[in-house]
Amino acid sequence: MLFLPIGSGGYPSLIEGARRAEVADGVSPLVASVEDLIAMKESAGRAKDDNLLPILRYLRDREAEPPPA
Repeated sequence: MLFLPIGSGGYPSLIEGARRAEVADGVSPLVASVEDLIAMKESAGRAKDDNLLPILRYLRDREAEPPPA
């Protein structure tokens, strides 16, 4: 059964922000963006998701920082 991931605009929206991540030789699935993960976790409103939000926000902020010179 297919479902609409809570806090997202659906799979087409998630694919727009996704990127490929190599997890093994020749295996590179699309992975949701950190921003989309944050939105889904916030919408879920569960304690286990709320516990991950500081980590996801930290990762998002690190991605936004310019690389060191």
